[in-house]
Amino acid sequence: MTETITIPLNKLDADPKNVRKTYSAEGVEALAASIRTDGYRLLQNLVVRKGEKKGRYFVTAGGRRRAALLLLAEGGEIAKDFPGCMPGAR
Repeated sequence: MTETITIPLNKLDADPKNVRKTYSAEGVEALAASIRTDGYRLLQNLVVRKGEKKGRYFVTAGGRRRAALLLLAEGGEIAKDFPGCMPGAR
């Protein structure tokens, strides 16, 4: 069964097991604009697994969405501990 939990953005790390390591800056900026337009909501949640450090999580699906949220946080549009629903936390 999939559990939905809320995790602050600043507790999410890129998953080292993910094959995709980089994202185009233009793609991340376009996704950030889309998230902004949708009222800072994700249309599809991130999927995470517990990280190696206590209280940390790896984003296994949704790395580009995480990057877009980080861009919005760096710009001061959302808080660095912006909450998000993340189904699939294990």
